[in-house]
Amino acid sequence: KFHPDALIIAVAVFLAVELISAINAKFSILTFTVFVIHFCFAAALVISSGLSDKQKGALFSAVIVTGYIVTTYGLLQAAGIDFFSWLTNFGGRIHSSLGNPNFYGGWLAVFIPVAVERAINTKKIQWILLSALLVINLYLTGTRGAWLAFAVSAVYLFFGLKLYRSKAIVITAAAIAVVAAIAGGGKMQDYF
Repeated sequence: KFHPDALIIAVAVFLAVELISAINAKFSILTFTVFVIHFCFAAALVISSGLSDKQKGALFSAVIVTGYIVTTYGLLQAAGIDFFSWLTNFGGRIHSSLGNPNFYGGWLAVFIPVAVERAINTKKIQWILLSALLVINLYLTGTRGAWLAFAVSAVYLFFGLKLYRSKAIVITAAAIAVVAAIAGGGKMQDYF
């Protein structure tokens, strides 16, 4: 029987906000198309909640592999290395294999809560490292909407997973926020 947990509720809230934003978007068909892609990700998440532990392990292994491939490609783009000749240039903003920083930012905004939840609950290094790579890639997309979605999901995960109960996590989260504000302050001002 299906029981929604904090992660699924967070993804559902994200999808609801994204659907509402599609109504008022300048390119509503494009925004709705991205919503459909994100909805497919969410459907996979819900379906996976009914799988056996072995099946979930196989699914999460595939998620880890794809996450590492996409984030590594994004970091290579940030370093000026790209394997394809894209028709568009986004002024140094990475887009990985999705071709557009906004699409990539949206993908990351959906993917990051999954990776963070897995990193916290499993404490496995591959999820912790993947979470860090995803957040770095999100920053490098320069996509404000995805940053906002990430911030909302981070607050939700913080309270949904009861992370506020751990003094170490609270201190680490505060330190990360301060370092991100100092390190990225100048670049983020360019986007606002």
